[in-house]
Amino acid sequence: MAEALEGGVSGPTPASAAEIAVHYHRSLALPGVERGVGPAVEAADQAQATGAYDEAATFLRMALDLLPLEDPRRPRLLGRLGIVLAWTLAFDGAVEVIEQAGEAIAEAETKQAASEYLSDAAYACASAGGIVQSWAIARQGLTFAGARDVAWARLTCFDYQRREAEDTEYPGIPFDTAERREAARILRAAHLDPIGPAPMEAVFDSRSEAAECSNLIVLALWGGQYARALPGLEAEAREAEGLGRLARAARAWANVALYEVILGHLDESRRSLTRAVALGERLGTPIPTVIYPQQSLALALDEGWEQVYTTFSFLSASDNPALAWARGFALGGQAQAAAYLGRPDEALDAVRSMVPWFNRAPAWTISFPMMVCGATEALWILERSDYGDVVERTLREKVLPADFRGMVDGRLALARLCGLTGRHDEAQSWFAEARRTLDEDGSQPLRAVCDYDEALMYVRRGAVGDDDYARPLLKAALRQFEDIGMTGWIRRAEQLEAQLG
Repeated sequence: MAEALEGGVSGPTPASAAEIAVHYHRSLALPGVERGVGPAVEAADQAQATGAYDEAATFLRMALDLLPLEDPRRPRLLGRLGIVLAWTLAFDGAVEVIEQAGEAIAEAETKQAASEYLSDAAYACASAGGIVQSWAIARQGLTFAGARDVAWARLTCFDYQRREAEDTEYPGIPFDTAERREAARILRAAHLDPIGPAPMEAVFDSRSEAAECSNLIVLALWGGQYARALPGLEAEAREAEGLGRLARAARAWANVALYEVILGHLDESRRSLTRAVALGERLGTPIPTVIYPQQSLALALDEGWEQVYTTFSFLSASDNPALAWARGFALGGQAQAAAYLGRPDEALDAVRSMVPWFNRAPAWTISFPMMVCGATEALWILERSDYGDVVERTLREKVLPADFRGMVDGRLALARLCGLTGRHDEAQSWFAEARRTLDEDGSQPLRAVCDYDEALMYVRRGAVGDDDYARPLLKAALRQFEDIGMTGWIRRAEQLEAQLG
């Protein structure tokens, strides 16, 4: 399985690419042409090991042309060509070859072997950026799947993605079924890929389960273990970049940037984000994961909201099935950004559009805490309570019991809602709980905002003695803003300080 995804064995090329090509064209007309298969495959090995997937595909095609039709090596060589084509981003051609290879492997070997191959091929295709194309491969693979093993689990997860994207009533909202949970459990137990697609594995009920996962993205975004995940994630990003796997590298660098900003390392986060964006530009296709650090940097700096709003508006309105999963998260970010930009009607419309996600999506849905807390933050900024009842119910029934993490915290969100609706004593206790959690996670920017928000609550209430409550909190927040470099929040804190008597 690893060889199919990571490439062939590295070794010295038996001849230059030009020599191989000359030999290939001459040998087509000669007896014993199959003797050219070995050199062509070795050349493909070398090219693939260095990330030269176009060259590897050329050599694999040469090998297949030289190979007798009944040669038993043909199905697997064809299968390898399909995966290499996916890494060249020729997704439609890759699917055609992969499907042919799947049928050939099933006939030459077993249906189980075909299922395993198609599982690897679908995974490689999705990792390279061909998410929708991976679904077609998965549907074929499930026709060969037997035992509920790793291959079945991967194929099942891809097929659920397709079914959710194609749901005409609630596109993108995940289905929480026993089958989906079993597939995720099998994949977590297999420890296949430290940066594999997190939604495949993150189907569980609590943060404690996420903290035991070997998937670094699950460990961080569901488990809150940002500092623990960072070194391994950086290593994966560098390795993928060195192998020419641009989509994988861009996704890894975007996650590095996200965890860095959550931990308050803003300069490092900017550099990692720049690297992810540059890789996406080389790839020639958007990398959705990039929006996470962009949003989090905007929140940490209180700057750049216009760009974030534009991106989220595009995502929330997109009918691209590959982006259906992101609609709820995009609406949360859109509401948040619109509120910061002073556009209440647009912010509240986004919150209204999230209500089906609040009601139907399971707590483990990717970015679910972010969408709910984004809606809460929009209401807090605007000092509005529209849809506050459904938002609060979602916080209490889903977000807080699961306690999944991100650049948000359910306790802070509930503190804001309580403060917004006049339950100041309860808000005070939730602010205290939020501080404890954010200190535990090392979430420095959000920890600073927590102090600012409690101070803001007292200033808004304006009761006798509230300035005395607000002043030390505001002073603590301002000190943190300055230490971290949260420029926009420094201005906010100074403006709020000027309102104190």
